[in-house]
Amino acid sequence: MKHSFLRSAFAIAALSTITFLSACSDDENVTPEEIISHNPLNEYLTKVELTIDAKDYGTLYSLGYEFNPKFDGVITELGCAVPVAGKYIIELYDSESQELLAKDSVEFSAEEVAADAFAWKYAELTAAVNVTAGKNYRVVYSTNEEANAFYRIDPQDGFVLPILNEDSSIEITQGVYGDPESFPNEPWNAVVYLADVKFDYKKQ
Repeated sequence: MKHSFLRSAFAIAALSTITFLSACSDDENVTPEEIISHNPLNEYLTKVELTIDAKDYGTLYSLGYEFNPKFDGVITELGCAVPVAGKYIIELYDSESQELLAKDSVEFSAEEVAADAFAWKYAELTAAVNVTAGKNYRVVYSTNEEANAFYRIDPQDGFVLPILNEDSSIEITQGVYGDPESFPNEPWNAVVYLADVKFDYKKQ
């Protein structure tokens, strides 16, 4: 099964910009802070045209990528894109400590997958997770008995790691995988899998 990612102005939500007013006295200047939001892999795949195969090796995995934020910020959502309908657990880990930082799930109906094979779905976290500039984190989703097929982006598809987004705020450094619902302990510096995050940071 093959599908293509095509450029589309409507494929992802526009960057959200929220203005906060800092506390100040009447004679102080008000300095706004912009909240910039990114879904890094989703955004990258919207801007390039790739043909990607759906894989199915008959084995269950956790699949995703490792990333490095360039600014302190928060992860507010976890998501994925999948070729098969079903419920998928998504997890966020600290790469060094292997600590599970967040866990949620999304569910794709057969109708949703049929309508758009590369539709992303995100779960909003109950509590946002603070991430630190320069640290490495891993986001993965787990396949399951009902839906163990997955998408993988290979060098033959026309991309090279690392992936650094346009404002250089977050970098995808390598693909990772492991056993389902566990720390993805196997790195792969040539491919990535279609998990994703929503990363928010403040720009002065």
